[in-house]
Amino acid sequence: MPRYRVGYLPLFLLLTALLLVLSLVDLIVGPYTISMGDILSYLLRGPDVSKATTVVIGMRLRRVLTAIAAGGLLGTSGYVVQANLRNPLASPFTLGIQHAAALGAGVGILVLGGGGVVGPRSATSATILIANPFTVSILAFGASMLHTALVLTLAYVTGLTIYSIILVALALSFTVQAVLALLQYLVFNEIQVATLMFWTFGSVERTSWLEVEVLLVAYVVMAVATWVVAPDLDLMLLGDDIASSSGVNPRVFRAVSMSTAALATALTISFVGVVGFVCLVSGHIARLVFGWSARRSGLASGLVGGLTMLAADVISRTVISPVTLPIGITTTIVGVPVLIALVLGGGRGYTRD
Repeated sequence: MPRYRVGYLPLFLLLTALLLVLSLVDLIVGPYTISMGDILSYLLRGPDVSKATTVVIGMRLRRVLTAIAAGGLLGTSGYVVQANLRNPLASPFTLGIQHAAALGAGVGILVLGGGGVVGPRSATSATILIANPFTVSILAFGASMLHTALVLTLAYVTGLTIYSIILVALALSFTVQAVLALLQYLVFNEIQVATLMFWTFGSVERTSWLEVEVLLVAYVVMAVATWVVAPDLDLMLLGDDIASSSGVNPRVFRAVSMSTAALATALTISFVGVVGFVCLVSGHIARLVFGWSARRSGLASGLVGGLTMLAADVISRTVISPVTLPIGITTTIVGVPVLIALVLGGGRGYTRD
């Protein structure tokens, strides 16, 4: 029997068990106390507990599923980009997708007049409201995909090499950031700037059930696609020459796989905002535990991404309760020391054996 079926199956089961345990913890913690019995009753028999508990559990269950799906998409997409660019520091954000999404969301907020403040305007009580989140999400998604298409098209002209992709992405990212800064300086009012800032912080609590379903389906599709192309990803890790001699067209494969990863990332950002470090750290942890096989590490990256998002959500809601920190800030705070520890440790997530 192959080694990975014996040695790595328990690790996958352990990751899955940790995901379930952390999901229950995320359902329990919060200002409103919920017992494990209420959760099991809600999940197994439906809403037969108190109305308040049903509402709270329903809201928390939606954010738990959002965290799992969004983290899975970001983790898997990050692994695919790192394999294509053969760069452990690469991620879908290397393409500048997050800046394009912010520009698209900013245009949506500006055109719709979507920024608003509910309640008194004070630092402790004001609530920012996005008037039409679906339209803002669509424009953020569209801007991200347009940016990705432009990056890959310009890089394709020069051979779609690793260096051309990175250089073109950097140039276009700086351009998009400059345009966004110019809009904020000359066009946006203070409410629109605050609304855009709130959107970019990232949140798993503003998604609807329809958006949760879309994210879950997208995660399953991305995981299956990564499993199918895993042998080609292994060849891409060995270099373009080896991949080409083995029957893989590096330019075509890189264009298709990175477009797919960018699509998944853009979809996630458009629903939950900018959530950093998940797509960067997940691949490192997966390779450190599961080795360099794309079939193992690619799927594990999604599970690690979901775990990271759940852990960040628990921290966001408990560290200064009842105030909830934006999850984009928390993932960065959690991700930075993890990444530094991986770098200092010099594990297999960085140096190929």
